Amino acid sequence: MTSASRRADTAIPDRPVAGAGPARDKRVVRLHCYLQLALSDLLMIAAAFVVANYLVSMHAPVPIGHGYVMLGAILPLFAIQACANGTYGAATLDDARLGTVRAGRALATAGAGMLLVGYMLKASGEFSRGVFGIGFAAAFVLMIVARRLLRPQLTRMLGGAAHTTVVIRDGAGYVPQGAEIVVTAEALGFDPETADPRAWHRLAHGIAHADRMVVACEPERAAAWAPVLRSLAVDGEILTDVRDALGAVGMGRLGERRTLIVNYGSMTLSARMAKRAFDITVSLVALALLAPVLAMAALAIRVDSPGPVLFRQERIGRGNRIFSMWKFRSMYVGDADAEGTRLTGRGDTRVTRVGALIRRTSIDELPQLWNVLKGDMSIVGPRPHALAARAADLLYWDADARYRERHVIKPGMTGLAQIRGFRGNTVALADLTDRLQADLDYVGDWSLRRDVAIMLGTLKVMLHPNAY
Repeated sequence: MTSASRRADTAIPDRPVAGAGPARDKRVVRLHCYLQLALSDLLMIAAAFVVANYLVSMHAPVPIGHGYVMLGAILPLFAIQACANGTYGAATLDDARLGTVRAGRALATAGAGMLLVGYMLKASGEFSRGVFGIGFAAAFVLMIVARRLLRPQLTRMLGGAAHTTVVIRDGAGYVPQGAEIVVTAEALGFDPETADPRAWHRLAHGIAHADRMVVACEPERAAAWAPVLRSLAVDGEILTDVRDALGAVGMGRLGERRTLIVNYGSMTLSARMAKRAFDITVSLVALALLAPVLAMAALAIRVDSPGPVLFRQERIGRGNRIFSMWKFRSMYVGDADAEGTRLTGRGDTRVTRVGALIRRTSIDELPQLWNVLKGDMSIVGPRPHALAARAADLLYWDADARYRERHVIKPGMTGLAQIRGFRGNTVALADLTDRLQADLDYVGDWSLRRDVAIMLGTLKVMLHPNAY
């Protein structure tokens, strides 16, 4: 590769490439829609029982407050049940009727729960049946009416569709079915058979903010696109009539056309929010507690050898995007390997005296807490690898066809592979495949509880014989 082409490959766009269209990030918009629907439902229930209490109280010998007491019970029960049954989920934004049905079921369950609690506490006789009956019936009606009135506004907010669909046309004819964004593979500058990590990075930027990616290709190209879709953090489908030799996980439709679903994405919105909250909390606490260690390490590096305290290296992150990962510098400046073409070995002469210590204790990894705060990384996840890392003299993605599937989730400071003891150089092919299998096990069975267990388990393996 010439120096000119190398400079061209290094230029990484910060926005979707030309031709990809104005892909909107609808995640925040969907959250606003959920909040509006939830607030509307709660207000309608509250209004129904307040009015019911007022109407019954007008004919009672003394003022009553049964409606307010009932509200204190039914509102939290409704909120819990609505969240559990998916009343405020992505599917209900696509199908307004489904949302209304689920909201009605949540209200019915909450009402039954309130009556059961009242019966068990022997307090049901003290409540007005009139207030409950009027309030319950009115809540159903008001919720349905309010949701219908809100629907046009929500549709405008979502731009006609709750999700952003990007269709990549690769040599096959395709007629747009609706509000999807159509772009050719040529315009994206991507060939599914390429091994260039920067090309994969450009693809990730080209479909930025997409919730669903559909590839319209000829049957003979489907096998090349399937592993691409499995490596991206979006729902991936192939619009083709080929038989399922691709490991499809389901069938879908785009307008009148059939699709093979080969990837359901990595995590739900609620799971991503929980994981992100966990990452921010842990990284902030760790930075505060470890500030003296960070300061002493920085001072020792500065005194030990000339050069910057920190070392930055390009790594592959979620959705195959390339990001800059930070570490404490552990090598002499002239010997630093920015691309990771040569992995560090035992007794490596490039490593400084302080560098050997901080590598052995994993202190050199602590600046990645900043990457976690930025959102490039997570506390727990598959470790990000350098672009030129090799196993048995093969680039990682050439060594195992499943390699890029680990990129559907953010990389982590530690992971399942690390607590299983898979660290150090990847000299043999098994050194990579063992780690890869651990990473795929983690991706396929993620839970916040498991993240906590892995984080705590990492404390036991920080001093590892393969850490050098």
